[in-house]
Amino acid sequence: TSDLDTLREFLDTGVEELISGVLFMVFTAVALIALDPPSMVPVVISFVPLFFFSWWFSNSSKRAFRATRVYSARLIVQFVETMTGIRAVKAFRREQHNEQTYGEHVDNYRFANQKVISIFGIFDPGLKLIANVVMATVLLLGALRVLNGGMEVGVLLAAVLYVRRIYDPVNDLAMFYNSMQSAGSALEKISGVLEEE
Repeated sequence: TSDLDTLREFLDTGVEELISGVLFMVFTAVALIALDPPSMVPVVISFVPLFFFSWWFSNSSKRAFRATRVYSARLIVQFVETMTGIRAVKAFRREQHNEQTYGEHVDNYRFANQKVISIFGIFDPGLKLIANVVMATVLLLGALRVLNGGMEVGVLLAAVLYVRRIYDPVNDLAMFYNSMQSAGSALEKISGVLEEE
C-alpha cells in the first residue's frame, strides 16, 4: 500500500509541478535575455555544475529510494508474518527472536531513510549555493557596468530579480525528481509482485 500511495502522490502532483516549473524558468529566461543578454551568461554557465550536481543526486537518490522500498517491504513482511501469519502460541515462543529480527528491519529502514534525507540535505543547499553565487556574479558584473555607464540601475535590479526567479522552480523540479525516483522504486516493487507466478 505504501508503494501505491507513492505512485498516487507522484501522478497527482508531479507532472503538474514539472510543467509549471519548466515553463516558469523558460519565460523568466526569455524575459532576462530580452532585458539584458549579458546577465544571462552566468546563468547559462551555472547549468554546467548544476547538471553534474543533479546527476550525482539522481544516482544517489535512486539507490537510496530502492533501499527504502526494500527495507519497507521486509519490515512489513516481518510484521505480518510474526503477528498474523502464525498462531499466537508460536509467536510467544519466538517472541525474543521476532523482536530481534523486527528490530534489525526497523534499523535498516531507518538508516535507508536517513540516507535519503542526508542526500537531500546536500542537494537542496547545493542548489541554493549555486543560485546565490550566480546572483552575486550578475550583481557584481552589473554593478561594474553601472559604474561604467553601460547599464542602468533599474535594469540591474530587474536582471537580479529575474536571475533569482529563474532558480525558484529548481527546488520544485528537485521535488518532482524526488517523487519520480520514489515512484520508480515503488513501481519496481509492484512489478516484482505482479511477475510472481
